[in-house]
This record gives sequence, structure tokens and C-alpha cells, in this order.
Amino acid sequence: MKYFPAFCDSCTRSFLSVVEAATESIAHPLCPRCRSQSRLIPSAYYTAPAHQAFEDLERTLSRARLSTPQAQLLVSLLERALREQEQLSRETVAQALSKFPGLSALESVLPEHAPGLARSLGMLLTLLTPLATSTGNGSGLRPAVEQGPAFTAADANKTGQVR
Repeated sequence: MKYFPAFCDSCTRSFLSVVEAATESIAHPLCPRCRSQSRLIPSAYYTAPAHQAFEDLERTLSRARLSTPQAQLLVSLLERALREQEQLSRETVAQALSKFPGLSALESVLPEHAPGLARSLGMLLTLLTPLATSTGNGSGLRPAVEQGPAFTAADANKTGQVR
């Protein structure tokens, strides 16, 4: 079974959406918390063993209530840590997280060794993406354009926009 990460604009939480076959509902899964339509987060899919780790990271991140600038700074720090994987350690990550007191609980859910730690940081970056690229709705994606009445040339003449 495959799980794709998704973000709910209504409750501003992420979750893993089960995908068994390619269907139209993949693009807009329902949030398990509030039942609103959600959006997929650009990322690789996850398998069942990663599900609990993803949920633990998401819950801790949600409790921290990071602002968009804080999420952007954390993304920058974590990307730097991942680029320097040869020195990647819990201490390196703890140093980055120390700038965010609300994230101290993340240390307890991160693995000890570099391969698992790198995977967890990748998950964390996936979770931070919609928070760090917020456009007002928290998803990192532009909201759909509302369809309204057409703006005609006659309307433009009335406003003085057409000469």
C-alpha cells in the first residue's frame, strides 16, 4: 500500500492519504480530521513502516504552531544539514531545532543513525513545505480562481479602461 502526503487548508494539518489505485480522488483526498478536501504535497510516496514516524513528526510539528517565516528558516537549516550528510548527526539536528523551542519534542522522535535520521528529515521537509510556502491558505498552492460574471468590453467602457 502507498501513502501520499497531503495538507488540509481547513485545519492546517498534514496527513498520509492511502492510495490503492489511480483515481480522481487522489488529487483531493479528504482530511481524516475535519473531512475537508485537501491537497497533495509534492513528495515521494511512503509505505506502511513509515506511517507512524510521519504521524509522530506531524503531530509534534503541529503543536509547535510555526509561523511561515519560522517554517522557512527551519527548511533552510534542515536542507543545509541534509546537504552535509557526512556530518549528519542528532547533535547537528538538535542545534538547528534549538532555535525553535516548540520543537524540542522532535528530538525524541528522531532516529539515532544517519540513514534513518536523513529519512526523518526528508519527512520533516515534506511536512514543512506547505507551511513554509504559505499563500494565506497554508497549502503552499494557490487557491482556485472563483468564477464570476464575465467582464465585457461594455463594462470596461463604463470604467474608462477602453478608449
